[in-house]
Amino acid sequence: MHHWLFLNKKYNSLMAKNQHDPNKKHYFTQISAANTKPILESVCKDKRQIQIWPEGGNENKLEEYNFESFNADEGRIYLKSKGLLKLISKSKLTGKKIFAKFSDGENNFFTHAALEFEAEQSLYYIPTQLTIYQTVQRKDYRLDAGPFTKIKLKVSENVVLDCYDISAGGSSFCVTKEELENYPKGKEFKKCILRLNSEIFEIPKVKIMSHRDNKHNDEVKVGMAFLDIDKVLDVKLCKAINLEAKGVEIRKIMLKNDKKKKV
Repeated sequence: MHHWLFLNKKYNSLMAKNQHDPNKKHYFTQISAANTKPILESVCKDKRQIQIWPEGGNENKLEEYNFESFNADEGRIYLKSKGLLKLISKSKLTGKKIFAKFSDGENNFFTHAALEFEAEQSLYYIPTQLTIYQTVQRKDYRLDAGPFTKIKLKVSENVVLDCYDISAGGSSFCVTKEELENYPKGKEFKKCILRLNSEIFEIPKVKIMSHRDNKHNDEVKVGMAFLDIDKVLDVKLCKAINLEAKGVEIRKIMLKNDKKKKV
């Protein structure tokens, strides 16, 4: 359902042009090299679960493994498959680049590597030299619209706004100064329909909160707040925004890796 993991060449050129990234509140925090080994040793000792999926694919079809052991001499982290079929035949991801997510019981982590298979022990393994990122669920994360992130808000029967960004608390859009009279501060819209890519939400009330001139053109950025949001809707909104935000950050990681390979 979520297609955000698929790369697009046009996105690469766009990222190169857009040097200023207003979303510097990273969804992923990179773990330092000094802390990486203790984390990996801990999850291996506790036989924690790790879920993997193909790089460039999506999380709909995960493969589940358990951390088995950390072997510093061999430079390998051994994994044991949880699937019965994998005990008979090798995973189709063997020899391929994968994404992986796991937890130490308190924190959630993400990494990417190549999955290999050790026939003698019937164990899979990934290298010990990994770049690990801690994932952060942020309610205040402001997700920007972009090539892979479409945000639209229907405020009336005939008006659908192309939004500039979104958080769980509100959104914003741009209008010309001539159109601004239709969106004075304090104006409210009821029973609005919000679309975040394929996800659709009914927002009980939206209130215009601010006007700010756009430095790059003659438009005005209009800020609005989502009101009367109940707990169920709040959780759904946060989950959808964080999921799309993770996709944005994963694409940045992959773009950065691609650039390194070309150097």
